[in-house]
Amino acid sequence: MLTAYAVVVAQQDPNSILGVDPWALGIGGVLFLLVASGRLIVATFVYDREKARADRMESELARLNSAVLDKHGQVLADAASALRESTALTREVQAELRAQYRKGA
Repeated sequence: MLTAYAVVVAQQDPNSILGVDPWALGIGGVLFLLVASGRLIVATFVYDREKARADRMESELARLNSAVLDKHGQVLADAASALRESTALTREVQAELRAQYRKGA
C-alpha cells in the first residue's frame, strides 16, 4: 500500500521522497540535531553540577572524619584496648568453663 502511494506521489512530484518534500525532511533533520545537541548540553551541565556536588560532599565528609578523629581519637583507642582486654578475659573464662565441664562429664 505504501509503495503504491509512493509511486503515485513520485509521479506527481519527482523530487519527493516517499511522499515527503525533501525540504521538510531537511528541516526535520535540523530540528532533530538542535534538540539532540540541546539535550547533550543540558546533560553535560547536569553531570558537571552533580560531580561538583559529590566532590563537595566528599571533602566535607573527610573534614568531619578528621575532626572526629582529632576530638575523640584517644577515646576510640581506649575503647579498642578495653574491647581487646574483655575479649581476652572472655576467652579465659570460656576455657575455664570448658575445663570444668570436661572434669564433671
